[in-house]
Amino acid sequence: MRERISRTKIASLAISACALAGASAAPALAQDAASSDAAQVAPPANEAHISGGGISAPGKPVAERVVCKTGCLGRRKATPGAVVKIKGLSLDYASQMVFRGTAGPMPVSLTYRDSVRVRAIVPPGALSSRPYVIDEQGERSNRTKRKLTISAALPPAGPGVFPIQGTHTYGGPDSRFGAARNGHTHQGQDVAAACGTPLVSVMNATVQYAGYQASGAGYYVVLDNNGTEDDFVYMHLAGPALVHTVNAPVAAGQQVGVVGQTGDAEGCHLHFEFWQGDWYGGGHPIDPLPSLLAWDPTA
Repeated sequence: MRERISRTKIASLAISACALAGASAAPALAQDAASSDAAQVAPPANEAHISGGGISAPGKPVAERVVCKTGCLGRRKATPGAVVKIKGLSLDYASQMVFRGTAGPMPVSLTYRDSVRVRAIVPPGALSSRPYVIDEQGERSNRTKRKLTISAALPPAGPGVFPIQGTHTYGGPDSRFGAARNGHTHQGQDVAAACGTPLVSVMNATVQYAGYQASGAGYYVVLDNNGTEDDFVYMHLAGPALVHTVNAPVAAGQQVGVVGQTGDAEGCHLHFEFWQGDWYGGGHPIDPLPSLLAWDPTA
């Protein structure tokens, strides 16, 4: 049985409710420390350099490797809504990642950047290709060395019970898996329902973790799907999970709590995550919406 996750670790997880944020601010401009009569030296190719005006000018961005981070079918195999990362050089001023679409290039805004890596969300309709980046000056990088394969969304997990036993809505783009958040991306699907609406286990499962996190998840419970490595995560419950003892069995359809808005939440809703592999134990989250729609009797 895995050890209970520490409070320090849970505090670092990307489970805050739904506060939106754009890409990181551009790095501060460096000041020219050279004297006015210093000899001018040509900068190495593709590196930021000191301009004649005394401020740092970006070098041409360089794209090297692309990997899929969440919503993945493999290291370089993603689905629409997946988060992908490009590693390279001189990416400080990158503003967009560009995918290939049926009608041409598909640029999307970045969700994260620093000097050597950028992240973005694969848009619907993107095709397999070698993506590249564009900086704030319109300078385009080379394409990545390896192709990123983009396949259809993952199929549903299999027969299951819809977790919310009452009227509900799926919200808009901000509620979706992969939506931008402050410093990370949304790792689940938000489903709005009235506070107090019963929540049930989607499958026969075992309680893996249960607890409370004021800064993010609120009251939460993690259920380990019996017979698989998959985990299901319920967040923002109104109170402690009704079944919260580690290793306690939970039957499909058994109530585990009620909808709330505890933690960092705006409005009554369930934040639901679907992990392939252990939750923060080697697994990764995938888009739970296909499974939720397959289980939803009203969809």
